[in-house]
Amino acid sequence: MQLGSAPFITVASDNRSPATIRIRAIDILTQLNAGLPPGLAFDLARDNSPEIRARAAWSLGRNPNPKLRADSHRPEPGQRAVGSACGP
Repeated sequence: MQLGSAPFITVASDNRSPATIRIRAIDILTQLNAGLPPGLAFDLARDNSPEIRARAAWSLGRNPNPKLRADSHRPEPGQRAVGSACGP
């Protein structure tokens, strides 16, 4: 019987759970489920816990997700940036 990724996503995203348990869930998602889903990775990268942010960064380093490229918010050459979130 396999659990799938859902229970681990739930635990990893639950900021009421202890960091050690959340980190283990991130580890399992990284090693057995081909990494973090994009939405979860984005949320974990902004988590209040530095340990969780660090583990999310580690996970993305192990299984890079092309949907989460660092330059994905930069305009293409010749396009103008719109909004304050985009850099020059």
